[in-house]
Parts: sequence; C-alpha cells; structure tokens
Amino acid sequence: MMRSLFGPALQKMLDTEMEAKLGYAKNEQNDTTNSKNDYYKERNINTTYGEIPVNISRDRLIECKSDILPPYVKSMDLRIKSFRCMP
Repeated sequence: MMRSLFGPALQKMLDTEMEAKLGYAKNEQNDTTNSKNDYYKERNINTTYGEIPVNISRDRLIECKSDILPPYVKSMDLRIKSFRCMP
C-alpha cells in the first residue's frame, strides 16, 4: 500500500523539480534553447516499501540534474520518521 502512495508522489516531486530548474511548466512556451525533452529510461528504485518505478525528466541540453534522485542512485529511504495530527 505504501508503495502505491510513494510512487506517484516521488514522480510528481521529480517533475516539479525539473520545472523549477528550467523556470517554466511542462508544455509552456519559452524563449530559451533549453527545454524539457521527455524522460530517461524508466528506473526502479529500491525503497523500504519495495521497488518503485520512476521516470527522471531530462532537458534538451542535459544541464539539469536531479537533486532528489542523483544519477546512479538505486535505493532510497522513504520511511516516515514521525506523524502527528494537530487539531
């Protein structure tokens, strides 16, 4: 169950990170020579909840690298350390 929650969340974080680094949203017109250029081949990341498939965005000039999931990283610790509900 946790894997099905973390997979889409991790993918959204990676896509948002690329948009932030490029400075514009996906499919938005821009005046730069660099733009989002699809994804690298899908990678499986080993987590505490099992394997999660992710697609790492890539830019046309290959200048933006992910800080969330650096190249060659094959595992991540996704444990929730603490959770508290405040009324």
